[in-house]
Amino acid sequence: MTVKPIPVTSVKLNKTSNILKVGETDALTASVSPSNATNQSVTWASSNQDVASVDANGNVKALSVGKATIKVTTVDGSIEATYELEVEPVKVTSVTLNQSSATLIVGNSETFIATVSPENATNQKVTWTSSNTDVAKVDTEGTVTALSEGTAKITVTTVDGGQEATLDLTVEPIKVESVRDLHQDVYQWDDFTLPTEVSVTMNNGTEEKKQVTWEVDEVDTSEIGSKSYQGTIDKYDKKVNLYVNVKSFEDDLYVTGRSSSSINYYYKSYTIKLMNYTQRDLEVDKVEIYGNGVLRNTYSKEMLEQNGIRTSISPYNQWSIGFTFGFGLPIENSYYIVYIQNNGHSVPCKFYLT
Repeated sequence: MTVKPIPVTSVKLNKTSNILKVGETDALTASVSPSNATNQSVTWASSNQDVASVDANGNVKALSVGKATIKVTTVDGSIEATYELEVEPVKVTSVTLNQSSATLIVGNSETFIATVSPENATNQKVTWTSSNTDVAKVDTEGTVTALSEGTAKITVTTVDGGQEATLDLTVEPIKVESVRDLHQDVYQWDDFTLPTEVSVTMNNGTEEKKQVTWEVDEVDTSEIGSKSYQGTIDKYDKKVNLYVNVKSFEDDLYVTGRSSSSINYYYKSYTIKLMNYTQRDLEVDKVEIYGNGVLRNTYSKEMLEQNGIRTSISPYNQWSIGFTFGFGLPIENSYYIVYIQNNGHSVPCKFYLT
């Protein structure tokens, strides 16, 4: 006995059309008739796979705006049923900016970020505009460049729906942001000329030279110690500070050696070796010898040279000064004062004999 297959006579879908938004899905069910047909298998196809896809189980996914026909076909008899799909875009509902206000310096740029909602909106494109293109311009990527002092409103607008967000921009001029305090070491009686320009940091991060007007005409270097002076810079609301440290040559004449002879608490001779670290040529004007705090002898420049003691000291060179004392020099509170010539003045440098 031969059993004949039961042929398919029709196929039907659970729905014949639908409207979906991009990204949404739908589930189709195919019913083959008669229900006891031997071969119940079907195949699925989309007429436009760019717009919508369908898998082997009839699951449809909307991919892009447009129309597509989903067709189911029976394997037995190639009987068909169709489902008409229209895919609509996901509309933009709003747009926001990462900042509502900003301040830029003339010449500087900053990129602002626009966020379109919902995040799956089909058309994410936006346009940018500036309300005052003399003050600031903006490109298609949201990069704003400050052009001149003033204010402008930066607006981002969605192509879909014309949704807007704005940013209030203030553009400040390039100006002095800060000036570092000036520190200068000089020697007593040095000629020191106040600087006419100082280095400043601008508010755009650059370094420049600016003219400074000082409250005094000259710096007094006659007395050892620290002194401060103030000046002003045009369109800068703070003072420029200059700290001048007037020091003695003694600070940079280092004792590198000593030799002496003594008897009964009296020096018979004493020699000091000094190293010149002043970075300049020094001229010895005279030397005074003190014993027990009392002036015992004075040697002028000429007398020193007559005694074979050179009176010039080159930078980074050693200089020796030594004397013998026929009647002795008290060990207690004894010292040499070496006078260095500087701009017509004798600058004293005291060296104790210890």
